[in-house]
This record gives sequence, C-alpha cells and structure tokens, in this order.
Amino acid sequence: MKKKTGYILAYVIIGVLLVIMVLATGSYGLSKENLSIYGQALELESQMAEKTFLDYRITQFPIAFFDGDYDYVITKEKEELQVKKRKPVMQTFVGTAYWVEDHYEILMPTIEKFSSMIDMLYSADNLSNISQEESALDETTYGSKEQIATIYHEGFHAYQFSNYEEQISAQLKGHTFDDEHFGEALIVEKIDNDEEQTRLYHQELVLLKKMVNSDNIEEIKELLKEYLKKDEVRRQKLTEETLILENYYELVEGSAYYVESIAYEQVYDNEKLQNTYIEPMDVFSKGSHKYYNMGMAKCRILDKLDPEWKNQFDFSMGLTEKLTEYVR
Repeated sequence: MKKKTGYILAYVIIGVLLVIMVLATGSYGLSKENLSIYGQALELESQMAEKTFLDYRITQFPIAFFDGDYDYVITKEKEELQVKKRKPVMQTFVGTAYWVEDHYEILMPTIEKFSSMIDMLYSADNLSNISQEESALDETTYGSKEQIATIYHEGFHAYQFSNYEEQISAQLKGHTFDDEHFGEALIVEKIDNDEEQTRLYHQELVLLKKMVNSDNIEEIKELLKEYLKKDEVRRQKLTEETLILENYYELVEGSAYYVESIAYEQVYDNEKLQNTYIEPMDVFSKGSHKYYNMGMAKCRILDKLDPEWKNQFDFSMGLTEKLTEYVR
C-alpha cells in the first residue's frame, strides 16, 4: 500500500515539474492557466490508467490548445514537455480527437476560449438546444476541472482510433447514413419521435441506473437478465441502420464518457460524480447523448462484474454483447 501511494506521489511531482519546466523554457503564448490544467491532468495519468485502461496515457498524444487564432501544441519528448505554436489544423470550438499528418492529436479550445463561447451562447439563449443534450456540464459548472475530464474523454478517442480503428470501423459496416451529421436525424426519426421507443429506452435506463448503484453482484445479474430481455425486444423494433448507429455510439462515445466520468470523480469526489453523471442517468435525452449515458453505465456495470474486463477488451464487440458473457 505504501509502495503504491509513493508511486502516485512521485508521478504527481513529475507532472508538476514538467509544467514548471515548460514555464521556464517558454510557452509561446499559451496561458499559465492552460499549462496548469494540463499539468493537473498529467498528475492523474497513473491513477486513470489503473481505473480505466492500463495502456491509456494522454501523453501518448500531442494536445493542441486552440485560442481562436493559433494552436499551441504540447508534446512530451524525452520526459520534457515542449510547446509549439502553429496555424490551427481546424477551427475547433469543442474538444475532439483529430488526425494530423500521421497521428491522432487531442484538440481542445483553451479554457479562456471555451468560457467565452459558453458565455456567448448562454447570453444568446441558444445553448439550451445544444450542450444540455450533449454534456453533463453546463455554463455554471465548466471550469478547469471539467476541462481535465474533457481532455481524458477526447484523449480516449485518440487512444481508441490509434489502437483499434479497424475493429471500430467494422462496427459501422453496412451503414448509409450521412457521415456529416452521423445519424442524428436517424436517431430523432426512428427513436426520439417514437413514443414506444422512448418508453422502452426509459425502462432500460432505469434498470442500468439500478445496476450502477448496486454493490450486490447477484442483484446486478438478475437486473441484467431483465435488462437484456427488454433490450432484445426493443432492438427487434429498430432498423438495421439504427442498430449499427446505437452500437457505435454506445461503444465509442459511451466508453469515452465513462473515462470522462472517472476523471471527473478524481478531480472532484464521489458526491459530485453522483450528482453530475449518475443521478441524471435515467433521464431520456434526445439525440445521441442517450448512448453516452448507456455506454458509460454498461462500462461501470462491467467493472462491478469483472474489474479486469478492460484488460482484454479490443472494441471488436459492443458493450451489450460483452455484458451477456456474465449471465450465460
């Protein structure tokens, strides 16, 4: 126990020292607040690997902070952080993972840019139709700690597609929906506007939340059997394309949302996690965000059933399919 604590403490010190070294050698205009946020994210890296996927590290990927004019790209080279200023590879106003030349990068608005955009959108009364459907966070909550959680979410996408792109792409085989909007219209048409589907989804979300909040393995397994029966009935009513889209969002975005939620708990505490991610879990939301919740819930349930499940998981199957392995 002492050895583990000492290791984590050493990692924290290394993260802080790396940021101090960047401040000393030059940040090319990137603010100290953004450097501090990245340093705090580094401090969590070993803990996050232990709690999520053992080989996932945000330092595996460059991270570019976009301030509206330039990208400030941070890379780790020979245990040192380097910052380089460049023209933006894309005008990003949200966090994302993006292919740059021959690798994936984490692209993030600076905390100042993100805050100004949130303020502008809320003052224009537009965000009620955007972020509240897509994030557990709102204008009153987004700060440096939320930025850290978002970095881990988007970094996880870089990890997914750097290591498992072939397996993930196979999940989309046969789709014909519009890549630009990535099936949002299909979700609205086939699910959100269907009263029976929304009713069935809500029933499933309630069961998922019960399993996430339970520590009794036998109870979880019984609830899981009930869930899988309901899920099978619901899925039989969906088109093949809708099923493809649902599996994809649950697998890719749901698992990233799971990683985000764990990072959020690390920078805050379990009470904040419960209030922000777990309590709203059974609320039906329009668009793709429902799958973020469902995927996150399924990852947390898998943690309860088998804490080692992630060690061999290669994204070649959906999360629902993975869950069935524990009630055969």
